[in-house]
Amino acid sequence: MRLGRLEDAAKLCDEAVNSNPSDSYAWSNLGIILLENESIDWAERCFENAVESSNYTNPVALNNLGAINYRRGSLINAERYYILALLADPRDENSAYSLGEVLLEKGDLNGANDAFTLCLNIDPNNVHAKHQQILVQQTLAYRNSSSSSDMVPTGSLPKEYLTQLFDYYATHGYDQHMLKTLDYSGPEAIYNAFLKVIQKRALDNRNSVVSKWRLLDLGCGTGLAALKFRQMNVSITSSAACDLSPEMVTRATALTYFLRDMNTSGQSTFVPHASPKAGSMSCGLVYDRVVVGDVLAFLHDETVTAVEAVAEEAEQSTLGNLIIACDVLGYLGDLKPLFVAVREALKSGKGRGLFLFTVEVMDISSDRYLESHTGETDDVNERGSVPTSLGNMVNAGAGQESRLNERAVSLGYRLEPSGRFTHSLSYISTLAEETGLVVEYVEEVPGLRRQFDRAVAGCVFAISSGKS
Repeated sequence: MRLGRLEDAAKLCDEAVNSNPSDSYAWSNLGIILLENESIDWAERCFENAVESSNYTNPVALNNLGAINYRRGSLINAERYYILALLADPRDENSAYSLGEVLLEKGDLNGANDAFTLCLNIDPNNVHAKHQQILVQQTLAYRNSSSSSDMVPTGSLPKEYLTQLFDYYATHGYDQHMLKTLDYSGPEAIYNAFLKVIQKRALDNRNSVVSKWRLLDLGCGTGLAALKFRQMNVSITSSAACDLSPEMVTRATALTYFLRDMNTSGQSTFVPHASPKAGSMSCGLVYDRVVVGDVLAFLHDETVTAVEAVAEEAEQSTLGNLIIACDVLGYLGDLKPLFVAVREALKSGKGRGLFLFTVEVMDISSDRYLESHTGETDDVNERGSVPTSLGNMVNAGAGQESRLNERAVSLGYRLEPSGRFTHSLSYISTLAEETGLVVEYVEEVPGLRRQFDRAVAGCVFAISSGKS
């Protein structure tokens, strides 16, 4: 809405509420206009007036109060307002979906599943609710099997689920969603870690510094991480990638790049997804080969290929395997099979290779599963406006979460409400040592991505086989 029209609308709504202060929907409309103008506090007051003048029967105002509280991080208040909105209008699809998002963040997976089911009952074609429901149900199935068994779980989500999920994302603006909505910084973090390791190796005066790389991209997605290495003109002799999603593979296979002449700062400029132009230094496909498949099978095949190539060409003493996994380990719990496969792949090159990856960090001290039971102030309940029975509509099961939390500490990883695994740093370093790998570099990435409109804490690792 243009500024002039916004001011005109605000004036009309202001006149309406002044002439009839009990006009609930006039207050709602004024609140919506103020929200568009980022006047959050004033908008909240308008929505509260709308709610009070309607005796809690205005679903629009209640929904917006839920959104405001969610934006501020007050999950309990957001939850209660969304429930009240549904009581006012049981067909309020937006409130049903938003309630599911709130309960998912609180760790109440059963409640979230119920909310997404309600949303789908209202609109069976809501693709966002459908995929959130699949995520929740897969997470519940995993956690229930983990908590009811003394055996260590396999530690990965079903491949069929991941294939379906990422086929959907690939066809619904994946790059835009990752880079803009989620503010995804994984490719940048991995490349910066690569630079720091190479610089450190050079300073250490190693006899066999790798000058050329054979790139292997695990769970490549649309190719954002490999694109970064191409962008910075890293010397890559060959590149291969894999992903479970055929739709992702289709996009990664077609991904092109070109480098132009150096700019005035001495850095090459870069344009992805473009056709070669006159004056280009180099151009081409980001990958030589992209396959649909599992990362372990892919690593095995590439290891065999590398061993055969090294045996044929003695000149490859400076060629190393560069394995990257950007936003991939979040879908694997138990990392041992991966680390073993990576070790063999790294050793198949003559040069000292690298395994670069990002992880989301498991933080027991700020366990979100338990935070929802620590007595967050409930402003809505304090006013006595919400029936106390509504507080029993959701139940996160604190006892079960506590047991799962203890189990996560012993395992070193945990499946979060987001549907991704987090890992403890001690688990990764211990596992690297046990599998004959060496951690050369690790750095915290405070904002690896955003989840539930909050920064996700992560780390980037650089691991090698340890041979010089």
